[in-house]
Amino acid sequence: MDDLPDRHVQKTRPFEHAGIDSFEPLSIKHDEELKRAYDVILTCATTRLVHLELVPYMNTSQLLNALRRFLPRRDVPASMTSDNGPDFLLAE
Repeated sequence: MDDLPDRHVQKTRPFEHAGIDSFEPLSIKHDEELKRAYDVILTCATTRLVHLELVPYMNTSQLLNALRRFLPRRDVPASMTSDNGPDFLLAE
């Protein structure tokens, strides 16, 4: 069995190495109206802490806004990993 990557086992501050992903839209009731919203999930590679950001649409602009809200709270990660899913790829 291979060794774990250093970022998973070395002592670091929370979210120094982070992962980012999104998941299926949620149904949210707001002012008696049913709306859809998406969650951007950021995880700490060392502690497995989870940070969720709710966005109304899953597009580049909303993803960047979620990161703008995340960064002042948790500081800039040294590395960030994603699965390169379609939500994270810039359209041509």
